[in-house]
Amino acid sequence: MKNLRPLLSVPLLAAIAATSLAGTDRAAPADDNAARQAAPVEAQVEAQTAAHTEQHAEPPAEAQTAAHTEQHAEPPAEAQTAAHTEPAGDTTASDTTASGAANASAAGGPGEAPSTTETTRLIVDLNAALLNVLRKSDNLDYAQRFALLAPTLQATFDLEYMARQVVGRGFLDLDEESRAKWYELFAAYMTANYASRFDHFANQHFEIIGEDPGAKGTVLVLTRVTEPTKDPVALSYRVRETGATCKVIDVYLKGTVSEIALRRSEYASVLKREGFDALVTSVEARIQKLATTADSSA
Repeated sequence: MKNLRPLLSVPLLAAIAATSLAGTDRAAPADDNAARQAAPVEAQVEAQTAAHTEQHAEPPAEAQTAAHTEQHAEPPAEAQTAAHTEPAGDTTASDTTASGAANASAAGGPGEAPSTTETTRLIVDLNAALLNVLRKSDNLDYAQRFALLAPTLQATFDLEYMARQVVGRGFLDLDEESRAKWYELFAAYMTANYASRFDHFANQHFEIIGEDPGAKGTVLVLTRVTEPTKDPVALSYRVRETGATCKVIDVYLKGTVSEIALRRSEYASVLKREGFDALVTSVEARIQKLATTADSSA
């Protein structure tokens, strides 16, 4: 799995790739300071996008979701859950289970963070789908892995929200056609990253350590990826309610490094300096490179 190199930024799954948690029993909690660094831009992009679309055009397919306020959010108690995926047999969502999930509180009312059951189950299902692709990876080419992973990422991540945030305030200047194109391209890039990395099964395990309250009513699901002979890798997923469901809106490497913030520092500057067409060309070239590299190493 190419050492589970980053996928979104350092790219995102070293988000599955680097840090040692050797000698610790749980991943470090995500640093709310890192999350709050992105918060002002998030709030402004979301608010101004809503105002812009109301005045000028038909809004994007997914409505802008208002941020939950911390004053009304009831932070969940630290989850008493642990998920562990066994290394043998065909993988389904049931292969990764969250102990105690059935006893978790139900979803709260408006302004409250999603329940432990919802947020944990979201990441349990993600881990199971990723492991399923890994186990089959020796018999799958890049295009087949891409096709298997795309629905999982669409169901797990709020890709339109993330696409807006990674370009920052520059998103507000894009017309509706450009926004739609960017949503599609960003989703393709995310999927290409996963498809290019998840190409070899080496008895990896995905574990859910627990949950911590996050900023603005979100929940941080703390996970760990282990592999024989390698140091464990800590990942935290920031999850929020999106309509009637929960979705991931950011991923933290080492529990503290925001993928959204890191990617924004790159994408937003390209958009500002060189324009939207240059950004599209750059990301399309990266997608092509990922595909070519994956095919050549097969």
